[in-house]
Order: sequence, then structure tokens, then C-alpha cells
Amino acid sequence: MTTHRRIRTSLYEYLKDELRPDERTRVEQHLRSCPACTAHLHGLKETLQTLAAPGSRPSDERSPEFWNSFAERVMQTLGTEHRASKGVLMRTLEEIEELLFLRHRAVAVSVGALAIFLVTFTLWQWFSPRETSRCWSVSRT
Repeated sequence: MTTHRRIRTSLYEYLKDELRPDERTRVEQHLRSCPACTAHLHGLKETLQTLAAPGSRPSDERSPEFWNSFAERVMQTLGTEHRASKGVLMRTLEEIEELLFLRHRAVAVSVGALAIFLVTFTLWQWFSPRETSRCWSVSRT
């Protein structure tokens, strides 16, 4: 029984012609005298023919343009799936972070506009005509 098990484990290598010459001779001698191992060999041969590799690889069926943009498309898909799985608060915080860190010009313009508004508002409150007239009326009395 051990011989049968050893031969059967060697049948794949035998079919692929990967056995050493002495092992190959041993397997062939056993197959001549053992119909069960010979049947096993034919079954293995049929299985391997059924699972035979196709004539072309799937990657050969795609154009070079497909493969040049493949990684970018995968990253975009992962990014959209990642964003979709987050809550509203996390997406809002990410948008604010992106605005602050990736759009320096927009942030600078916004801060500048806010500064101009605050200076204008402060000066307007400081020098408004109502304040001036009140100051004069208070000092005359």
C-alpha cells in the first residue's frame, strides 16, 4: 500500500516530466503492473487537460492604456468607498481640513477679506457721525 501511495503522489510530476530518471523508471514499472494506479494516472491526465491554461493571459486582452490608468482607477474606487463608509461629521471635517491645507490661496483670500471687513467695521464704528456729534454735545455742556 505504501508503494501505491508513493506512486500516486509522484504521478503529477510524472505527467509534467519533472521526475529524476530513476524515479520515472520506478513509476513506469509500477504502472505496467497496477491497473488502479494506471486508472488514477488517466484521471489525473483528464483533469489537467480540463484545467489547461488558456491560450492568452487575461492581461494580454487589455490595452496598454487600460493598464497605465489601472492604479489610478483603483485608488479612486478605494477613495470613494472609504468616504462613503464615513459619517457626515467625519466627511465635513475632512472637507474643512482639505480646504485649509490644500487650498492655501483660498484660505489667504478668505482671511484677507475677513481682516479688511473687521478693520473697516472697527473704523466705521470708531469714526461714525453719531459718535462724533455725541462727543461734541457732551463736551459743550
